[in-house]
Amino acid sequence: MSLRLPCRQVLFSLLIYAAGSANAQKPPAISAAFVKVQGAGATVSGYLAKPAAGSGLPAVLLVPAVSDLKGAVLETARDMAAHGFVALAVDYDPEHVSQESDLVRSVADQQLSLRLTAAIDWLARQRPLVDPQRVSAIGWDGGSARILKLAQQGQVHAGVMIESEKCLAPENLAAGPAARMMLVIGGCTPDREREIRASAGAYRVELAPAWNEIYKFLNEAAAPAPSSVSSTLTVTIRDIMRVMNSDDGVRGRLARLLTAPTDADVQWDLARSHAAILIESCDWLLGLPPPKGSLASWRGHVADYRAATQTILKAAEQHDLPGAQQALGRLPQSCGSCHADHR
Repeated sequence: MSLRLPCRQVLFSLLIYAAGSANAQKPPAISAAFVKVQGAGATVSGYLAKPAAGSGLPAVLLVPAVSDLKGAVLETARDMAAHGFVALAVDYDPEHVSQESDLVRSVADQQLSLRLTAAIDWLARQRPLVDPQRVSAIGWDGGSARILKLAQQGQVHAGVMIESEKCLAPENLAAGPAARMMLVIGGCTPDREREIRASAGAYRVELAPAWNEIYKFLNEAAAPAPSSVSSTLTVTIRDIMRVMNSDDGVRGRLARLLTAPTDADVQWDLARSHAAILIESCDWLLGLPPPKGSLASWRGHVADYRAATQTILKAAEQHDLPGAQQALGRLPQSCGSCHADHR
C-alpha cells in the first residue's frame, strides 16, 4: 500500500521546494541502503541514508503515516542525508494495523511503540557516525502522535509533526512538550492560522511547504550542546563506577536479586528500582568529560550502556528472569568497550 495522497503531496512539495532552493549546486555524496534494525524484543525493517563521510552527526527518525518503505519517504531520507543528517525511515507497522479499527489499534499500539523505541535506540548506537545526544524525528499525520510520544518520553531531542490535511492541527497536544517541537500545517486562512499559532503554546508553527524552516529548526536543535559540567560538581566518573557498577554497588545488588526465580513482587520491585537507578546514572556520566578519547565516542558508549540497562528495567517490569539475567550479563561487555576507548 502506498502513502495516501495528501501525505504524498506534502512530502513531494517539501522535496520540490528543497530542490528549487538548491539551484544548480552539486548535491553532496551520500550512501543509502535497506537495513534490519535489531532492538529489545523487536526487529524492524528500515532504510538508512547518510552522508558519505563524517562522524558525530545529527540523526533523524522518519515515521510516515503509512508504514511503507517506498517512494517519497525514501527520497526524504536521501535528502536529509544530503543536508548532513543520518536518516532512518522505518517500517514500524508492516501489518498496517494502524489503519484498522480502534480496538485493533489499541491492542497493537504497544508493539508499534516498541518498534519505534528499538529504532531510536539503534540509531543512537550508530557511533561514531551518530551523536546519540542529537537524535530527532519527523512524523506525518498518524505518525505525528508517535513522534510526540517519543519526545515526551525523552527519546528524541526535537520533533517535527507534519499534518497533510488542510489546516488541521494535531489533537491532544501536551501543553508543555518535553522536547522542541514544530508543527507543519497547510491551507489555512489568515484567521485560522492565527488561531492555531495562538493555541500552539510552546510548539513552533510553520505553513507548508516548510523545507527551509524544518532544516533550520532541526539544525538549531541538533547543535552540539555546551558542556554541562558544573564547576561545583562533586561526583566523578570513579565515584559513579564504585557506587553503581561495583560488586558491592547497585549492579552487584541487582545481580544478587536476579540469582534465582521468584514470584515475590517485592523482589521484582527492588530489581526494577536498581535498574532504574543504573539508567539515571547515565545522565551523570553524560555531564562529565571522558579522561581520554572523543566526546562523541563517550556519548555513544553511554547510550549503549543506557540501552542495556533499559532492557533490564523492561524485563524486571515483566518479571522476566531469563531476560533480565541475560541483559545484566551484557553490561560488562559494554563497560569493557568503553574502558578500552576512554580509561
